[in-house]
Parts: sequence; C-alpha cells; structure tokens
Amino acid sequence: MKYLVMSVSALALFAGPASAVVLDEFNGSQIVEDVAVNPPPPSASEQDGLAVPGGSRDLEAQNDDGIESGTDVVVGSGLLAVNNAAGNTGNGIVTWDGDDDDPLNVATSGLGGLDLLGGSPAGNLFFFFDVVQNDGVFDYDLTVWDTLGGSATAGGQIGTLSPDDSTIRETLAFSLFSGVDFTEVGAIQLAFSTDDAAGDIAIDNFGTQVVPLPAALPMMLGALGGLGFLGWRRKRA
Repeated sequence: MKYLVMSVSALALFAGPASAVVLDEFNGSQIVEDVAVNPPPPSASEQDGLAVPGGSRDLEAQNDDGIESGTDVVVGSGLLAVNNAAGNTGNGIVTWDGDDDDPLNVATSGLGGLDLLGGSPAGNLFFFFDVVQNDGVFDYDLTVWDTLGGSATAGGQIGTLSPDDSTIRETLAFSLFSGVDFTEVGAIQLAFSTDDAAGDIAIDNFGTQVVPLPAALPMMLGALGGLGFLGWRRKRA
C-alpha cells in the first residue's frame, strides 16, 4: 500500500496545473450607457485595434427601467464592468466578431474561422473568466458561433462575492456547446443580466484553459496496475 500511495502522489505531481490562454485582458478604455436622457449617449460601441480575437470588441448596455441614471458597461483598468444605478436593473453584452463596424448585430463569421482547440481535445478545454466584484446575483450566457452555421449557448449564475472571496473563476466546458466546430469559430458573445436593483459585476480576463494529459500518464497508470497485481500476488502467497 505504501508504494501505491507514493505512485498516486507522483501522478498528481506530473499532472501539473491547468494552462490558460487569455482571449481578452480588457485593456483600453470603452464605455456605453443606456440612460433616459436627451440626447442619449451611445448604448453600444465597437473598439478596434485591440489584442483580442478579430482585433475588435463590441459593448452594449441594456437598461430595463428607463430611468435617467440607467445601466453602463465599462472597460478600463483591465476590467469589464456592468453597473446598474440605484433602482435599476439591466444587461451588459460583450461580443468578439471582428471589425464589422456594427456593435449591435453579430457577424457570425466575423472571426474568420478561429481555431480555439490549438491541437488539444475539445473535451479537455473550458472557457473561463475571473469575477473580481459582484454585489448582486447575475446570470450569464456565453454564445459561440462557427463559420459553418453552428451555434450554441451555455451559462450559469454567480452569487454575491463574500468578503473572503477575492476572485472566483467561472468555467464552461467546450462540451456544453454541442454542434459547434471549435476549429472554425466565427463569433463569441458573453452577456450578463440581473434582477437585483443596483447590481454591479466586474470581471478580469476572459479566455480558455486546458488541463493537459501528461505524456507520462499512460506509463504511470501502467505502473499502478503492475503494483496492484504484485500486491494481489503477495496477498495470495
């Protein structure tokens, strides 16, 4: 049994940490607002020349209440934030669909067939983003389109961060997006919504991560099987 425990510990060591590819670090400065004032500020915008898929990022704010202070979506200081003023609820949407000069409609082939697999099996891959602030309950939906006409949406819910939580990493497995060819991605959209008045959320880093299968794993599993067989023989003897 001692040898088995040592082998399992070695296997955990070989497995190593998950590797990540950040698709958007939320650099630059961008803000949109959905407020009931005249004339209204832009409720959607596209920012170009960025180090993101397709080189451009679209933001859209949607306010549910028609109140002057409204809802805004902001990129700044390396964060994406959705902010609702007192008495307001609303949605924030960020889209990566290339430089199409249209922040409201999704160009479903705008990324031109982006390969998100990078040679890894889709079953080992996840989308992720890091929640650094949240003072309401937010639902989120992530939609992926491919250039072949496929699309799928998956999502979840994020509760209020406790004082002990500095960051929470949300993940969605690629396997949840049935029918999407991840070697031919055409557009990606992440949307946040809340029913909590004055709810705010901020996230840092959106990307993909993979837990790699180490080359040594098959040999380690074989060694474990051999040790188990030897232990069985000793017990019978």
